[in-house]
Amino acid sequence: MMLNVLIVDDEPAALRSLRNLIPWEQYGFRIIEEASNGEEALESFRKRSIDLIISDIRMPRMDGLHLIAGVREFSEVPIILLSGYGEFEYARRAMQLGVKDYLLKPVSTDELKEKLLAVKVDIENEAMEKKKWYQGMPLVREQLVRRWARGLLIDPSAFNDFKWWAQEGGEPFCVFIVELTDLLQAQNTLSRAGIQLRRFAVRNVVEELFGNNGLLFEESLERFGIVYMANKKEIGGENLWEKARLMRSEVAQYAKAEIAVSIGPIVSSFEDVPGSYEAALEVLNKQSLLPAAESIWLADRVQQSTDSHYLLVEEVKQIVKERYAANLELKQIAAELFVNPNQLGQLFRSYAGISFKDYLLQKRLDAAKDLLMFTDKKVYEISQEVGFKEIDWFYKKFKQYTGKSANEFRTEME
Repeated sequence: MMLNVLIVDDEPAALRSLRNLIPWEQYGFRIIEEASNGEEALESFRKRSIDLIISDIRMPRMDGLHLIAGVREFSEVPIILLSGYGEFEYARRAMQLGVKDYLLKPVSTDELKEKLLAVKVDIENEAMEKKKWYQGMPLVREQLVRRWARGLLIDPSAFNDFKWWAQEGGEPFCVFIVELTDLLQAQNTLSRAGIQLRRFAVRNVVEELFGNNGLLFEESLERFGIVYMANKKEIGGENLWEKARLMRSEVAQYAKAEIAVSIGPIVSSFEDVPGSYEAALEVLNKQSLLPAAESIWLADRVQQSTDSHYLLVEEVKQIVKERYAANLELKQIAAELFVNPNQLGQLFRSYAGISFKDYLLQKRLDAAKDLLMFTDKKVYEISQEVGFKEIDWFYKKFKQYTGKSANEFRTEME
């Protein structure tokens, strides 16, 4: 593995000397960027993948200390500081900022080799720890991530298990919760092995999409959670929405499953991740009362834009969905919801674009269509099952709705 180095010094001769001091690639390093001050270095660091920074302390425009502070806002990359004999106080402050080590000018070949080898060993050890944590103990890791998301990691030292993962320290987090929306229906038709295969397929697609920037855990039989970390440019609201859309598309294509996705608000620390999780979970648990644009919700937007009238109408729709076959009237629902029935009727028409009576009729007729297509029940049995008291009334309304009699409809669907 070749490690990328950024060297920083305001003296061209010093840069040239450092570049030619050793055969860098023989030691596993290559200099891919050079800068003459802290500002240039910070810009280069943000654009390139850098594994090590070697920088002078005193430079114009932005010195080494301000460069270190700037880098530490979003990365824990190792930094070696170049220090003169009269700059020990600068070096001490730099060590407090998290500098890996320092070299006295003029830099000797042996000292540089020694520091580079120490950096390489540390980076390789960290990579090995990552691999062990990712591959060696997946069940333990997943349990730890689940406890983290749920706010059950009481001991602050427990966060140390995740420090290497968020090595770009200061990057934001958010929690995705993914629900397999068709799994409950599938339980009636799939074997236990078939259900597990479906879940495994969805999990594989989701893990592949998030890669090393996401830690997945099982929330329940039909739900997965993902603690997601990315750089500040990638984790904005619109990017999160697009990631959820891509996830739904790929799950549908490769796992042949339907999912709903709730995305918690962006947080900036390990300790705040449970807040993102709780918000995402709350929204998903209320999904039947929320607008379902592609079955994706950003929790902070839902909380900001929730309309009480809209939610009231959606609650009425949910009641119809669950009890359409019963003797259901708007007056009865209004009493249950403690609202005026006339006002509720007006709100329903305004938001749903249809009267409550016609909406209930459509739900009953749609349910009848399903029973005609997928069961062998007699027409009069179906009419009673979906809430019609009189068979003649059912026949009339069904033909108005579909343009066919119930028997014609069934025949055409066979």
